Amino acid sequence: MALNLTNNYSIYDDDFLYKKNTGNQTNAIKPAFGETGKPVNNVNLSQLNWNFDVREDFYRAKKTLNNLHKIKQGVNRFGKITQKQYDNSKLVLGALGALPPIRRINSLPDSLETDNIQRASGLVTLALLNFPGDLREIKSAGREFCNIYSKFKANNMNLKEAGGIKGLFENASGKLKGYQYPFAFFRGTMLDKFVRKHQFLLKSDVTLYDTKFGEFIRKTFKTGAEKVKNVSKELGMPADVIINARLFEGNMLARLINTSCMRTSVFGLAATTLIEMPAMVKSIQKEDDFKEKSKSTFKQFLKSSGYIILSTAGIALGGAAGAIMLPGSAAIVSLLGMGIGSFAGLSASRGLNKSIDKI
Repeated sequence: MALNLTNNYSIYDDDFLYKKNTGNQTNAIKPAFGETGKPVNNVNLSQLNWNFDVREDFYRAKKTLNNLHKIKQGVNRFGKITQKQYDNSKLVLGALGALPPIRRINSLPDSLETDNIQRASGLVTLALLNFPGDLREIKSAGREFCNIYSKFKANNMNLKEAGGIKGLFENASGKLKGYQYPFAFFRGTMLDKFVRKHQFLLKSDVTLYDTKFGEFIRKTFKTGAEKVKNVSKELGMPADVIINARLFEGNMLARLINTSCMRTSVFGLAATTLIEMPAMVKSIQKEDDFKEKSKSTFKQFLKSSGYIILSTAGIALGGAAGAIMLPGSAAIVSLLGMGIGSFAGLSASRGLNKSIDKI
């Protein structure tokens, strides 16, 4: 059915084309403007084709609304699929968190889900920079696995004869047994050689253990004696690079905290904080009202702080717990612990975000 606006023209709902009653498509009607596009002076208003303007507006409005409706339907369908993909990707990345390159991008789905492209880009960049060092960690875990399998095979595949789980992992890592080396931010990355040429950066690349905070922890928990040795050879680093690893003594809690501090890089914390800054800026610009702007900024501050603290603590504590429980393995249980800790920390961060959104 057509909506007749004049005697000569109709608008058809199916294809929105102007047609004459004869069924032929109309020719364009010249508006009341000259050939140069400038208004024609002294034009009799009664000569203007007002019906044409109404038809034009009606046509454009209806076509726009129809297209927006189709786009909305498409976005809704896309959104459902994307949400399912987000949920699946979180589970997959969490399950593969023991692999360092995957662990570094564990929160990538969360970043994309909240349209935080800056944090997503930062996570991928850090993963790429650390890939050489992460690859060495995976190779170390592979060597340990070969040592463990050889011992297990030598004991007729009998776990009891091998001394149980602890006995099986005994000396799997060789000379690194029980020693914790500092997790420097630049060492082993693509920027390693550049940093070695700049002593300021090299000396500044320390862990929490080497800071005032670390000193406070040592005094508070009264850590026992420490054994120190250079493990650069065991880590496959050049002979001129000195990496002092420590074997902590004392109660379980003191060893856990000190080991965790050795596994937390100051520059790493700074980098994680830096990639959270765009979200903070976005929250400030989000609202116009001062009260709502303050509320939005405060909520994002809590979310970002929670993400930094929980994810960092989860990785450090998880890895430290694994290294202490089975000191014979410096790589396998450490990577497994870091993967579990990363998943736990990120899950806690997601739960915290949901609680903050209800404020």
